[in-house]
Amino acid sequence: MADPNFPRGDTTPPLRMCIRDQAGLVDLTAASRVTLYAVSASDVITGAVTPIDPPEPDAADPTVLYNALYDWQAGDTDAPGEYRCQVEAVFAGETITYPNGQDGQAAWFTFFVVDRVASAADVGP
Repeated sequence: MADPNFPRGDTTPPLRMCIRDQAGLVDLTAASRVTLYAVSASDVITGAVTPIDPPEPDAADPTVLYNALYDWQAGDTDAPGEYRCQVEAVFAGETITYPNGQDGQAAWFTFFVVDRVASAADVGP
């Protein structure tokens, strides 16, 4: 699965994620809190993550199952750049970060906010 790109200023589509550990997909519905933390060279995005139950297959690769999504808030995609992300889940008072660099996992996943080619204001009527 390629790192997703989101046009600057867009609030849709949401960021869909495949949150897993060494045993497979994590059941985020059992978590009391799930939070996204995304950092670029100039910006930080944080917010609540919604579990997807049952997980949804990727349209291009149905073997990839998404079990979490983050709905963009106004301003989240205003700063172009590469964002390194982690999701923090709280289960029975214990906090676990995904991915966490253990068991062969990466220490983060990545998405990009990219500049638009042009906007309607640039093109005119």
